[in-house]
Amino acid sequence: MVDVGSYTLPGERYGPLNQDWSKTSCVGTGKKRFLICAVLDGHGLLGEKCAKICGETIVDFLEKRFKSCPDTVDVKATLSEAFHEAHRAGVGIYDQIPDTYMYPEGAPWAKRLTKAKHPTDPIMLNWGRSWWSSGPNPGTGSASSAEPELVEFGATCTVAVIQGKQLWVAHVGDS
Repeated sequence: MVDVGSYTLPGERYGPLNQDWSKTSCVGTGKKRFLICAVLDGHGLLGEKCAKICGETIVDFLEKRFKSCPDTVDVKATLSEAFHEAHRAGVGIYDQIPDTYMYPEGAPWAKRLTKAKHPTDPIMLNWGRSWWSSGPNPGTGSASSAEPELVEFGATCTVAVIQGKQLWVAHVGDS
């Protein structure tokens, strides 16, 4: 038997916005039982969404693979595939960027950002990236920078898989 728990706190940089995401899952029974533990830390605009989408993608991918072929699964290769799937899912957020966004959500100093096209950088637009333009700041009415900012986000990720006495760990990012 393994007891598992997690606890997270938002940092001080973004007020109440917490871009952490974690999940544990147990798949299978007996010697074919896999414990999956994933911890992600989002960063940048939409970082909390990126951490959640990538984390869910990884855990779902691993659960399905471990359930479908517990006897023959190559855990190292499966972790690599899961991370690649998560990357694709994370990049897919660019196709779902909201027209307006308060960042950081819930903070009294949050900026209202509006989806915009950068007037001087067609290369980035051709790559399907989006830009944010800051409008008046809520509460103050003062204008922010008129220069659009590239929408940048991502997540660091650490995943551990335990089966019996074996442990595999995969990680990406600098946290």
